[in-house]
Amino acid sequence: MQFNEHTYSNPADRRRLDDLAGRIADDAHVIAQLADWCHAVKNSPGVTPEFEPVATGRRATAGATRPTEGVALDERRLKICTELRTAENHLLHAAAYTAGVKAALDRALDAWEGRANVSHGRTSEHAA
Repeated sequence: MQFNEHTYSNPADRRRLDDLAGRIADDAHVIAQLADWCHAVKNSPGVTPEFEPVATGRRATAGATRPTEGVALDERRLKICTELRTAENHLLHAAAYTAGVKAALDRALDAWEGRANVSHGRTSEHAA
C-alpha cells in the first residue's frame, strides 16, 4: 500500500492524532479543576500579608477602614476574575473547533460507509 496525503493509514499519523486528542482531554480536566479553585477563591477573603507592602517593616493592620471596597478592589481577586472571563472566551472557541473536528470526522465516516450527508453523532461507535 502506498501512503500519500489522501491516505490516513500511517501509524505515526494515528499516534500523533491520538496524542493530541489525549493532551486536549488532559488539559480540559486540569482547566476544569483550576476554574473550580478560581471560583472558590474569588469569593473568599484574601490573605492579609504579615507586613505592610511598603518597606516600612511595620506589621499589617488587621481589617481595612472600608473592608468591602478592599475585598472588591483586591488586585489578586480582579486578576482571577479577569482570567476566568478570558478562559471562558478562549474555551468557547476551543469548543467550537473540537465540535467541528468531531463533525468532520463523523461525516467522513458516513461518506466512507456510503451514507453521505447523514450525521448520526455516533462518536462512541467509531472510537475504537
